[in-house]
Amino acid sequence: MGCLCSFKKRARQDKHGNIPDPKVAGKAKLIDELQKQVSEGKVSVSGSNDVLTMALGPEHPGRVRGVGAGISPR
Repeated sequence: MGCLCSFKKRARQDKHGNIPDPKVAGKAKLIDELQKQVSEGKVSVSGSNDVLTMALGPEHPGRVRGVGAGISPR
């Protein structure tokens, strides 16, 4: 499964494949467990309710996402 969560997890790994921050490592393990449950059909994902949202929680409403340079809240 080539979801965004796999790329985000890989971006936090060192050159040996380890995640140095224990909090991030815990979230990465949760992402792995959720991906396994999705592939087994135990958990369903749709729309904004994806594996990454389940692991990290919903986004905060009213905040600007960093899409590009020069973005600032009004």
